[in-house]
Amino acid sequence: MVEWEPGARTREHDHAYGEEIFVLSGELRSRDERYPAGTWLRLHPGSRHEPFAGIPTVIMLRNGHLAGAARST
Repeated sequence: MVEWEPGARTREHDHAYGEEIFVLSGELRSRDERYPAGTWLRLHPGSRHEPFAGIPTVIMLRNGHLAGAARST
């Protein structure tokens, strides 16, 4: 789980192995998109985003588990 304070943001980035986000409270934003509480996002491998929060926001985050590119071990 990740808690975002108002004004928290990350740079644009991608996740080579994908990412899933469930917004538990508040509102996560990325560029012009708004994702209120209850939103589930699936970012496929290689998808880019630049998330930020304008209000207190809590998300459940899982990344690196979606099919796409093979992992090296």
